[in-house]
Amino acid sequence: MEIVHVHYVPATTRAALTRIGAPVTVELEGEKIDLPAQVLPGEVEWRADLLKWLVRKCVSDYAETHIQQWDDLDEKMELQLIVHTGLHPLEARTVVQEAQALLNGLAADEYASLTNGSPFFKGQVLAEWDGLKARYAHILRSSAESSRNGAAT
Repeated sequence: MEIVHVHYVPATTRAALTRIGAPVTVELEGEKIDLPAQVLPGEVEWRADLLKWLVRKCVSDYAETHIQQWDDLDEKMELQLIVHTGLHPLEARTVVQEAQALLNGLAADEYASLTNGSPFFKGQVLAEWDGLKARYAHILRSSAESSRNGAAT
């Protein structure tokens, strides 16, 4: 199971930190970006798509793992989603449960197709990750540009 690192700070966290005098700054490709306390345009949609993607990634990880090892994988996945991906424990549990529900809903032939096509599916999932990262970078850059334009007027 590959670890996915997400350097995302939710709007509620940004708002709370800003209120106590600790605004959030992130670095994106060498550029420092001050994040606003408010939800950024496209942020909620991106976050929902991230969670959906994480479900697919978990399905991919399950498909690469022998079914007798799934119970051990459940806890490991949930912990990695919290520690490395930065999900709230409720989000992590939901992602794992949704992946399990998808797998449990497959007929035997569908499951066999998934496991036989696991390298292709994994490649597709990784390609989607690149798109999600690019979208998040665009959201951050747009925020920085809006801040600069607002400060210039």
